[in-house]
Amino acid sequence: MKNERLHHLVLLLNRLTLGALFFLAGIKKLIPTADQSFVDMLTGFAEQVAGMAPLPEPLGLAYGYALPFVEIVAGLLLALGLFTRVAAVVIALMLLSFMIEFGVAWWPDSGPVFDKNVIYFTLALLLAVVGGGGWALDRQVKIKRRG
Repeated sequence: MKNERLHHLVLLLNRLTLGALFFLAGIKKLIPTADQSFVDMLTGFAEQVAGMAPLPEPLGLAYGYALPFVEIVAGLLLALGLFTRVAAVVIALMLLSFMIEFGVAWWPDSGPVFDKNVIYFTLALLLAVVGGGGWALDRQVKIKRRG
């Protein structure tokens, strides 16, 4: 019983931190500054992504426009534990795309010894495989469906 509670607590902490990270990253990309409107911020971000992405420009732009909104929705769902596995897969795929674009700093002389995206990726994979745990809304929805 004690191990089960610890298991649920660790999954909850994983969901909350990874979900908050993505939720806040998406929000940050959409907050207008004093000299830029919301549309200018979003367009600038999408164009920046399209310029970096190893994709044809229309796909890069679409990815850039969608990314902040997907980060917000997936992060919120993950933190709540609702559609946890789907949200975790979406986040893992986003992280994989980041690692493909920016690479992974494996060696000490190339930056961080171990890239944070690799760590986030493994945490997202963990949640995709095992789910959100007993303290996730997924479990409450499942219980109501059975009852």
